[in-house]
Amino acid sequence: MYRLRASKPHLVWFLLAFCLGTVPFVTAQSASACALPPRLTIGQRGQVIGTSPNNLRAAPARSADLIGMIDGGGLFTVLAGAACDPTSGINWWQVDYAGQTGWTAEGDSQNYFVEPINPALLYRTDELVTGAGEEGRADLALVDLVTGENRVLTTNIPQELSAGQLVRLGMFAWTPAGDKIAFTAEIYEPFIRTIDQSVYLMNPDGSGKCLLAEDMTIIENGLYAVMPSEPTESDGAPLDFPTCENPSPFLPSGYRFMVEPVQIGVAFNQTTGDRIQLTDRTIGDALYGSRVSPDQTTAALVLSDKDYHYSLFLTPLANPQPQLVTLDAEPTTALGWSPDSQSLLVATQDDLSGIVLLVRINAVTGEQTVIYEGETYGYDLSAPVWSPSGEQIAFSIGTEAGEPHLTVMNADGSDLRQLDTPISHGQIVWRPE
Repeated sequence: MYRLRASKPHLVWFLLAFCLGTVPFVTAQSASACALPPRLTIGQRGQVIGTSPNNLRAAPARSADLIGMIDGGGLFTVLAGAACDPTSGINWWQVDYAGQTGWTAEGDSQNYFVEPINPALLYRTDELVTGAGEEGRADLALVDLVTGENRVLTTNIPQELSAGQLVRLGMFAWTPAGDKIAFTAEIYEPFIRTIDQSVYLMNPDGSGKCLLAEDMTIIENGLYAVMPSEPTESDGAPLDFPTCENPSPFLPSGYRFMVEPVQIGVAFNQTTGDRIQLTDRTIGDALYGSRVSPDQTTAALVLSDKDYHYSLFLTPLANPQPQLVTLDAEPTTALGWSPDSQSLLVATQDDLSGIVLLVRINAVTGEQTVIYEGETYGYDLSAPVWSPSGEQIAFSIGTEAGEPHLTVMNADGSDLRQLDTPISHGQIVWRPE
């Protein structure tokens, strides 16, 4: 890692300011000496790029005492800066990392060592039009909603391991701190068997991949939690990555929804093993969609009758008596709870007109508000998800070009933006804030 070495007069000035508790000012002369413009801001979170650590020093100079290291991929909070060292042309920021305060370099004259944590969406690329990776497989990608940068993260995972053995990527999730991405990779023989299904970790730039949990899979709701995989024949090894060292512990797995014989919808508490019957044939013949609220108190269920008419029910898990939610059109399986568990998103669609609505339902009062209306162009509105702050919503929907794209808007439906990011229908996950 690059080390700063300041001239003595400059160093004395910085150390004096540091001892007095003041923040060094960036003068016009010193600012012009730093070739790379600052990207961090005070109060924002940042992250070390790649797997190499970044130095943490007692003052904004490379000759200052080394007081610690920020691990590769490590997250920190920006407290003050930027302080530009005109001798080396490097910006310094005062940061808090794991409770330790110090100064770290943003980069050298050519390369950034750290980057800001902006709102971002993790998704699977469209398997037919992906610009990276190998045609026919959906790769994991991360799009920065501030800069527009779109990184494909899994191109170093081969599509084919050997003759007849392929790799596909499954469910994914962020670690609670937002510093790592967990994902499921399956090794399989098409139409024959699953050989291995395991969970891996990587940094948000795709580096540092490692084996996290063998013979496991990320659960379907994007939570950093796993459940046992069920390969038809487990005689293969996982992908050739090292075992993860000191990973974040998994979260409780919550509930898993299943349909038992005679079309009874049930929820299994994966921590306690409790079975909760949610439906019976008197209110629906099949369970097509389900989502439990973040506070683990209420299940949203989309049920179908024998004539394939769909209905939405809200069911308290402590007292499972489904309550019908009356909608102007039939719901699809696209459901999404707000972070505070107070609101539910549900997509409804008129098959004749092709018009889809995204409806926000107040789970307490029952009030309904249409926040999006549009055409599907052959692809259903899919995977509506709230940002961690509850201020924005992302989803996937078809475009005139024919393939689904990521779409982002404010929680009230304003400031709609359709991104130039073709996406595989399925899962979208916001980066933790």
